[in-house]
Amino acid sequence: MPEIELTETERRIAMAMNTGRLVDLRETDDPVRAAVLQKLLDEAGDVAVALRVRGARIVGHLNLGGRHIRIPVDLRECHFTGKILLAKSRLPELSLRGSHCPLGLSGRGLHIDGALNLADTRMDDTLYLKRLCAEIVFLDGAHLRSTNFALQLRGAEVKQELYCGRRFTAHGKVFMYGIKIGGQLDMNDAVLHNSGENCLVLNNSEVRQDVQLRNARIAGTTRFTKAKIGGNLELTSMAASAPGDSAVVADMIEVEQNVLLNKGFSAIGEVDFFLARVGGRLEVDGAWLSNPGGDAFSASRATIGQSLLLNDLATQGAIRLYGSKITGQLSVNGSTIISPDRIALDMGQCEIVQSLWICRGSRIEGTVDLTNARIGNRFSLRESTVACVIATDLSMDILDDDPECWPAGSHIGGMTYRNLPEDGRGYVHNRTDWLKRMVPQYTPQPYTQLISVYRSLGNNAAARVVVIEQEATHRRSHWNWAYRTVSRAWGGILRWTIGYGYAPWRVVPWMTGLFLAAWAVFSVKGAFSSAEVFSQSRKGGNHEEFHAALHALDTVLPVIALENDKQWIANGAFAWWEAGFASFGWFLSLLAAAGVAGVFKRQ
Repeated sequence: MPEIELTETERRIAMAMNTGRLVDLRETDDPVRAAVLQKLLDEAGDVAVALRVRGARIVGHLNLGGRHIRIPVDLRECHFTGKILLAKSRLPELSLRGSHCPLGLSGRGLHIDGALNLADTRMDDTLYLKRLCAEIVFLDGAHLRSTNFALQLRGAEVKQELYCGRRFTAHGKVFMYGIKIGGQLDMNDAVLHNSGENCLVLNNSEVRQDVQLRNARIAGTTRFTKAKIGGNLELTSMAASAPGDSAVVADMIEVEQNVLLNKGFSAIGEVDFFLARVGGRLEVDGAWLSNPGGDAFSASRATIGQSLLLNDLATQGAIRLYGSKITGQLSVNGSTIISPDRIALDMGQCEIVQSLWICRGSRIEGTVDLTNARIGNRFSLRESTVACVIATDLSMDILDDDPECWPAGSHIGGMTYRNLPEDGRGYVHNRTDWLKRMVPQYTPQPYTQLISVYRSLGNNAAARVVVIEQEATHRRSHWNWAYRTVSRAWGGILRWTIGYGYAPWRVVPWMTGLFLAAWAVFSVKGAFSSAEVFSQSRKGGNHEEFHAALHALDTVLPVIALENDKQWIANGAFAWWEAGFASFGWFLSLLAAAGVAGVFKRQ
């Protein structure tokens, strides 16, 4: 490089390099030529300690590309009129803290042995740091602006932390595809704008500790596809906006600890965790999600190591959890999910190792789909309002049922459970009413399931009630009108007399009533006269007194042979009454015998 004559200000900078003293130029308007800084750094010998300048106006392009600079460079609060070129450079440390770089910085392959400090910088073009290698990076409070990439960090490696918080602002894409961070990524309170396109891209990234975006404001899509995070993914109180698109895409992400989208997290657009693997909890408590007509939150085929918490959230759009495996519990308490005329909460083929709670005033406008899902412990809909439940082939341990919370027309065919609350005692009539509402078109499985549970709990009385209700429902359900009419009539007789053979003692009140009726009729004066044969056998006409009760008992109970009917003959119309009572007595006796023998039982 030809010899350059230094200005007084530039000589001050050159002399200060030998001690590493900071040269403060905030009170002077003298410019500093970028070419001079290049020359000073190229010729810095073993005596030089550091280049430290504050508040300078640096004119021209600062080109340190391909150089190995052996001393730290600190150009804080400076204004650069040209571009900063650092491609494939290597420096011990570099600080541009608080500086203004209108033409941006290009540092592909830049290697910083220590810290890269770009906090509070302002750049009106791309900060290009593709394949950067640094110990630690500070971008807190930086303001970046570009029509395309505001920050390009593809393939970068940061051995400790990357700080992009404290109102870090970017207008344009923040691209961290494939970045490797040995510590945490701190983007708390960041403000990112790239509406209608990808805004923050962390696809295929690896972060050993936490990724934090607490209170961040992001307009555009945030992507974590195939990212690997060793700590937590914290999106607490973050606001993401991508109307008509995906607000957060985290498909196939792997998070060793927790994913937190809680405490005021909001999203306009879909939040997607398809095929995600989360070692701890996935919390969406208190979130507000909006994607009307689509999915507001999706974690289909995800694997959650602990619990999935969807408490106190409000959504305009569906929640889709199809095929997910949740090792803990799934809780949807106090939430409002609005997705009318479609599936609002899709849990088909989910495996929930512990319990599923949809309680505490949850309101779901749309269908809850649990087809082929498996719940290891308890399922409860208590104190919730649901439009429809599809529980076809759902299996669980305990059905913590509240019949009033199950909407009519729900599908429970093939649903199986092993226990009921409080050993299943009580509420049997509520449950049979629930079955009739759930199964308007008769199918036997829901009834046989409830019967088997009651029997396994030792509550045979409740099981018998369900069996009788099943028989009645079955007889009412036949498609042929004539057959159904006859079957209903006959079924009604069987139900109320012997309980279809499961409660033959029900005939006792009928027999008692028949006996009392016969007694009353036979007690009418002149109803019976002494038989002629019997009268002739008596001397002096001293006849035995007629006992209406004994005659009624002999008439209605064919199994009792008192032969009172042979001694007394009914007069006039009372003969028809006697024949009727005898016929009904035979009929009820035969029903009772058939009931005891199990003739009418279907099981």
